[in-house]
Amino acid sequence: MRPTTVADYNSNDRALEMAIDIYFNGIGSPPLRCTRENHIIDCSLLDEACVDSSTPLGAPSSNELSFTLLSENGLFNPANTASTFYGKIKTGVPVRAYIRPIVNMNVQEEYVWDSLGLFFVTDWQTDITGVTASVTANDSIYQLINKTASKLPVYSNCTYARLLQEFLNYNDASASIIGSLGIEMAYAYVDDTNDKFLNEFSLGALAFIYCNHAGIIEVSALERQQEVQYVLTDSDQIISIKADQSILLEYDGVSLTYSAPRLSDEQELIVNNDQVVQAYGRVSYKSNSFSKVPVYGLNRTVIESKLDCVVASIEANSIDIDYDIDNLTGSSGTFSTRIYGYVIESNDYTLEDTGDNLLKVSNKYIQTEEYAQHVKALLNRYTAAKVPKLELEVRGNPKYTIGSKVRVHSTAYNVDFTGILIRQQFVYDGGLRATMTILNSEIIGA
Repeated sequence: MRPTTVADYNSNDRALEMAIDIYFNGIGSPPLRCTRENHIIDCSLLDEACVDSSTPLGAPSSNELSFTLLSENGLFNPANTASTFYGKIKTGVPVRAYIRPIVNMNVQEEYVWDSLGLFFVTDWQTDITGVTASVTANDSIYQLINKTASKLPVYSNCTYARLLQEFLNYNDASASIIGSLGIEMAYAYVDDTNDKFLNEFSLGALAFIYCNHAGIIEVSALERQQEVQYVLTDSDQIISIKADQSILLEYDGVSLTYSAPRLSDEQELIVNNDQVVQAYGRVSYKSNSFSKVPVYGLNRTVIESKLDCVVASIEANSIDIDYDIDNLTGSSGTFSTRIYGYVIESNDYTLEDTGDNLLKVSNKYIQTEEYAQHVKALLNRYTAAKVPKLELEVRGNPKYTIGSKVRVHSTAYNVDFTGILIRQQFVYDGGLRATMTILNSEIIGA
């Protein structure tokens, strides 16, 4: 089989076919292959580095695969007990999507299928007639974002790369880091939900977080140096260009608040009074929340009791603590516990322009004035840009990868624009088309 090239997808006489493999019995078992020849009616893929927001990076978001299946005889109706897949249509079912050019009759060798990603079903709906089924599936970032808060310790003199790695390890995930995330933070921690952490971290580290077409999470440094990888022209990809400009900019400046963390004096973090314990008994505390967070470390535990009570075990993170108290006395009674330690406190400082409508950003992962000035300068370039992002309607090329540097050169629209590809919305209905969003390279000084 012959590997595909960018030129294959840019060809004027291209014809494409798509396949979706649904693993009803798990990744290790043979999938149901769906194509236009049997089940697929249409399909769309949102392939993006971030969702829209007021900053250049936006918020990390999962890629989304949506497709409609022809459900003959209720084959894909979850309520149809006669279906082969009854009881197997549920959230979490793995799905892989592929695309390739259709072989020209004069060429004997078929093309290799190009992967569009690994996804997991998040919604499956059948219309009232049962004739079609609409399926939505998201990549592994969706699962990462929707997990409960990550309970990690506080790390001192920690790089962005290390904090992200610790976060991913806790969540049984991994990522490929492209570019450098080597700047150190005095104190790094996670004290919020996963989605809020990733949102704030991506801006602080100036990095996109997304899944590539192999299903692997990539973390791409916004300011990494790279050459133009793809050139889009009127003759191959460009259908139309949207580059709205206004004499009125959305913002007239930037207000950036950063945090300078420091270690506190000893604080009382846990108080449990008058707890009943049986003779030779044990009292266990699970996920006992600290009164102040994030906790850097514990210093001492004080037990007040007429009994002989001791700490049997103790394990803490920056948010809460598990610990056991044993009564070594042959009689029951009560005890009180106080646990002391140190927390991270912060002084917030704001760098602010003069203006009536400022872009306001606050970020705990920006911790020095020097770095804050650097990030603010980038945000100022973003708010001042006449075209911070260029939107195009294109024929669609799945070989183009998110995070890559691309050039749009159009004679028809008198546009010569270079930037970072941050979004592609593919629509397949036998043919392929897409909308594309590109972040202006001038914003990152590249």
